[in-house]
Amino acid sequence: MANQNTSQKHVLLDTNILQYLGKQKSNLSNQLLDYINSFLQQKYTLAISNFCIFELLDGCPTIEKETKLFQIIEALVRFEVSAEVLLTTARLSTLYRNEKAEYAHIQDGDKIIGATSLLTKSLILTANMRDFPRPFFVEEKITHIIYKEGHRERALSAHLLKPDIEVILYRFERRP
Repeated sequence: MANQNTSQKHVLLDTNILQYLGKQKSNLSNQLLDYINSFLQQKYTLAISNFCIFELLDGCPTIEKETKLFQIIEALVRFEVSAEVLLTTARLSTLYRNEKAEYAHIQDGDKIIGATSLLTKSLILTANMRDFPRPFFVEEKITHIIYKEGHRERALSAHLLKPDIEVILYRFERRP
C-alpha cells in the first residue's frame, strides 16, 4: 500500500472521476488525464479511498477492464477505511440528515470519501458536486473539460472541493 502521509497536499479522486479515466479509447479519458496530471505538476499527490476499489470493481464486466482499473489504482495513494473514517462518516451523515432532507440521496461511499477528505485534509475532485454538499464542502475550482463523443462536443464539469472544517465542527458541536 502507498504512503498515507497527511502532511502532503492530496487530491482525493471520487469514483466517478476514476470511471471516466477507465473508459477505453475515450477522448474524455485523455483530456481528463491531462487535467489530473496538472495536479502532479502543482506538487499534489493523487489519492483514493479504498472504498473506491470496491465501487470500481463491483460488477466489472471484463478482465481487460479490471486490469486497466488496477493500473490506475496502483498509481495512487490509498487511504484505508478505518474505524476512525467510519465514525467520521456516521457523524457527517448525521449532519447531512440534520441539515436538509435533500441530502438523503447521498450514498455511503460518497460519505466515506467526504470523511476521508476531512481526516486527511485532502481536496476532492468529483464530477458530481451534489454528493459533497454545501455548506460542508466548498468549491475551490471548477474546470470544464470539453471533449468529442462521436460527432458531438460535450463538457464534463470537474469540481475541486475542500471540506469546510470550521462549518462541520460548528454544526457538529451544536447538533440537537
